[in-house]
Amino acid sequence: MKKNLNHRELSFFFGQLSMILHAGLSLPEGILILREDTPGQEGTRVLSDIQNSLDQGSMFFQALEQSGVFPDYAVHMTRLGEESGTLEEVSASLGRYYEREDDLRNGIRASLTYPSVMLAMLCAVLIVLAVKVMPVFDRVYQELGTEMSGLSRSVLTAGTFLGRYAFLFVFLALAALLFFLFLSRTKSGRRLGKKMLYAFPPLRSVLNQLSCSSFAGGLSIALRSGLDLEESFSLILSLTENPVFLKKAKQVRQLMENGQELTEALGAGGVFSGLHARMVSIGFKTGQGDAVLEKIAEECQSQADEKIQSAVAALEPALVAALSILVGLILLSVMLPLAGILSSIG
Repeated sequence: MKKNLNHRELSFFFGQLSMILHAGLSLPEGILILREDTPGQEGTRVLSDIQNSLDQGSMFFQALEQSGVFPDYAVHMTRLGEESGTLEEVSASLGRYYEREDDLRNGIRASLTYPSVMLAMLCAVLIVLAVKVMPVFDRVYQELGTEMSGLSRSVLTAGTFLGRYAFLFVFLALAALLFFLFLSRTKSGRRLGKKMLYAFPPLRSVLNQLSCSSFAGGLSIALRSGLDLEESFSLILSLTENPVFLKKAKQVRQLMENGQELTEALGAGGVFSGLHARMVSIGFKTGQGDAVLEKIAEECQSQADEKIQSAVAALEPALVAALSILVGLILLSVMLPLAGILSSIG
C-alpha cells in the first residue's frame, strides 16, 4: 500500500506546479522538469507515474488519483481547477494550504518536544531513585536497627515492585510504543487518535481553532475553484474530522437552507466568531469571499499557535518544579530521620 505524500511534499508539489503553469508550460513538460529536479527514487517514481498517465491521455486529476499518493481533497480540488480552467490558481491555493498545515504540525511538534523530554526525565529520575537509591538507604536504616516509614517507605515499596516485575513494565512500554505507532502511522489509528484528543476537554479550544483554520482554508480553495457556496460546504463537510466542529458546520448549512443569511448562520452555528462572520459577509458582498476565508484561516492558525505556546510556556516550569519538589520530598523523608538517628547515636 502506497503512503500518501505529507503536507510538506504536497506544498512543494502544488507550489512548483503553480509556477510552471504561470510560466506557460504544459503539464507534461512541467512534470518532466519536476522529475528531473526531484531528489530520491520515491519522488521520481511518483512523478514518472503521473507523466505516464498524462502521456496515455488521462486528465491531470486522474493521473494524481492513479498515483495513489495524493489525498482525496487535493485530487478533488485539482479536478475542479482543471474543469473550470483555474488549475494555476487552485494549485497556488493548495500550495499555500498545505504549507499552512505543515507549519501548524511542525509548530505543535516543536512545542511538545521539550515538555515530553522533561516528563521523560522526571519519570527516569523517579525510577532510578526508587529502584537504585532507596534500597541503599534501607540497608543503612536496617544496620542502625530501624526502618523507613511514610513517603520513603512508599517509594521503596514502589521501587521493589518495579524491580520485581520489570519484564511486565517493559512489555507495557513496548505495547504503548506499538499503540503510538498505530495512532501515527495508520489511517484508522489517526482517526482514533483524533477522537481521543477531541474527548480531552483542555484541548477542545485549540482543536476547534485548528478545525476552523482548515475549514476556512478548504472553503476558500473550493470557492476559488468555481464551486458555489452550497457545493463548497458539502465538499468541506465530507473532509472535516472534528466531530464537534462538524456538528456546528452542519447546523450552519441547515440554517442557510432554511433561508438564513450567511453571517447570521455562521454566528448562530458557532463556526466563526462574530468578527469573522462579519468579515465573511463583507467578503462575499464585495466578491472577495475566498480571500477573506484564507485570511481567517491564517488568523485561526495564529491563534491556535499562541494558545499552544502559552500552554507549553506554563507547562515547562511546572514540570521542573514538580521534579524538584518530588525529589526533594523523597530525599528529605529519608535524610531527616537518618540525621536524627545519627545525632542521637553521636
